[in-house]
Amino acid sequence: MNVGVLRALLEQTVALQLATVDEGLVPRSVRALGVSFDAESGLLSLALSDAQSVAFRAALGRAGRLAVNLTNPVTFQGVQVKGPLVRLEEASVDAVAAVARYRETFLGALESVGFQRAKVAGLFCTGPARWVRMEPREIYNQTPGPGAGALL
Repeated sequence: MNVGVLRALLEQTVALQLATVDEGLVPRSVRALGVSFDAESGLLSLALSDAQSVAFRAALGRAGRLAVNLTNPVTFQGVQVKGPLVRLEEASVDAVAAVARYRETFLGALESVGFQRAKVAGLFCTGPARWVRMEPREIYNQTPGPGAGALL
């Protein structure tokens, strides 16, 4: 897997969409509200709002695998990362702080292309949040164009 591409994208602001399946193979998806990559452990960490992720977390706990789309909301450069769940942590103050930091960065990116902060701030829940830790094993180009879908 090309972690350099992932690291470079995470230096930008990215929209985060997670997906898994439930026991009936019905897709479940949720927005993540924070992200980090630890090169030493190789883990991708995603912060989830508890209020927005109840059904997703239940499905993820059973499926044990997830896909994550990371897309720059300004340039639409993006990747999809797939791999196994390493752990779903309990709600933590650290995850709530990560959501707050991500919110400010993401709202700034949206403002840069003409959105009014007051009109889009409602995209973000407050309250308990937790980390999902995954091992990224596959990474695909998701930038629109002729290379979309290619394994990186």
